[in-house]
Amino acid sequence: MQKIWIISPYYPGTSETACYGTYSKNNVGKGFEKVWQYDMDNKTIALGSNFMGSPEGMSEYEIRDALANTELSKLDIKRYSKDTWIFWNKIEDEDIIVAKKGLREIVGVGKAFKDKKNKKICFFSEEKGFERTGNSFNTHPNFLNVKWINKERKDFGEDFFYSERFAELEEILIVSKKYKFLPIIEELVNKLMMLK
Repeated sequence: MQKIWIISPYYPGTSETACYGTYSKNNVGKGFEKVWQYDMDNKTIALGSNFMGSPEGMSEYEIRDALANTELSKLDIKRYSKDTWIFWNKIEDEDIIVAKKGLREIVGVGKAFKDKKNKKICFFSEEKGFERTGNSFNTHPNFLNVKWINKERKDFGEDFFYSERFAELEEILIVSKKYKFLPIIEELVNKLMMLK
């Protein structure tokens, strides 16, 4: 069954330097809008966690062990390992991807797709991550191929998404209890399906 995933292209924060401590080190990078433009131009979206090399083929516990030797807190390690494993192993071809900015805005909707060359949905590239973010501390090298179809922005006017950088829509609805926004998201997804 097709799932809907909510992903932040780059954590905007107030100074674009907060979120699990990984945007510190005085290395802000290019900022949300430039990163989002890169994603639209290159049919991608990405997740951080470049502290261990490529996680392809690793279990969640192997990722957690690899992150144990970093300066991340135990809570950050738990979050990163879970998010990274799900990102690489649970998103499927044709799943719906909703890009969010902050806690209340959707910036685009698309579909995950397999690359024709290597038949994979995800790929790892620190070089492309740095090109995308300009952030050498956390390049966001875990990429997902996404065909962005609807780039219409939608501001909910109030916080809807909780602060996680990546989650399945169903999980967000359960945590936020803001089911009133479901019809808006469904409308955006339906527009996407009509444009297919």
